[in-house]
Amino acid sequence: MFSSVLDFRPLPFLGNPHVQTLLGNILTGGTLRVPTQLIALRLDDGDRLVLHDSTPRGWRPGQRIAVLVHGLTGSHRSGYMQRLTGQFLRRQVRVVRVDLRGAGRGVGLARLPYHAGCSADIRAVLRAVHGWSPASSITLIGFS
Repeated sequence: MFSSVLDFRPLPFLGNPHVQTLLGNILTGGTLRVPTQLIALRLDDGDRLVLHDSTPRGWRPGQRIAVLVHGLTGSHRSGYMQRLTGQFLRRQVRVVRVDLRGAGRGVGLARLPYHAGCSADIRAVLRAVHGWSPASSITLIGFS
């Protein structure tokens, strides 16, 4: 039996999306402790983004990769980024968390200010990730 989006009913008191947003930031769920490689990705304009590459044990090129992009005031350390990373890793999906310009570990690496609408930055990330494993399917997930 299939369910649809129309079948979804949030838990009591969680029907308001603002409450969901606030709780998602307050209830962090602890710190993710997984081996992660930090990669400074140089952009065409000379600025750099920091990528946090977490690869599950046994992962092989050609298997799935998820690229996670944080929302406003977020970073690779945001609770939602860490929770989703943990979920993907348990399912043998490699995860690349992106710190946008001037966010997280990227503080001080960019001359230009943080700009969540800079799609050229995300294209650069996707090109780099594709280069690491051309046969892998890549899923891009962004938060707002």
